[in-house]
Amino acid sequence: MTVGTRCAEGFRADWTPAGSNSLTCKEDIYQSKYGETLTVPSLNAPYSNTFPNNGKYSGGNILGRWNHSSEGSSMSLQMYYDNTTIADNSLFVDHQNIFDMDFQDGFHLGNSQQFVVGPGLTGQSVTGTTRVSLFPCSQINSR
Repeated sequence: MTVGTRCAEGFRADWTPAGSNSLTCKEDIYQSKYGETLTVPSLNAPYSNTFPNNGKYSGGNILGRWNHSSEGSSMSLQMYYDNTTIADNSLFVDHQNIFDMDFQDGFHLGNSQQFVVGPGLTGQSVTGTTRVSLFPCSQINSR
């Protein structure tokens, strides 16, 4: 049986000042806790082990976006950051930080062609511990 609690909140704000610019900011945070009983099979008697397993998921993200448009062209800059922590007390702990940034410049060439170009950057940091390992059959057979 799994028993848990979850809490989440967030906001979004859009701003369009006079002119051809617009700004968006969006944020979410969350936290979830659970408690469950796991039964893991075993090759030795009594052929299974049962134990409590408590865990927690938490994190948040934020997104910012700027758009500019004018006659025949548009530009946008978007940045995103996400932080997630997963703590499954019996199996693993995982921390992730993800950052993403994109810039786009769009323009028309003639009446029927539109081009969008721009760079993007993504970064990720993952740390944690693992108490369960999965191996391909080829590695198990060679041991």
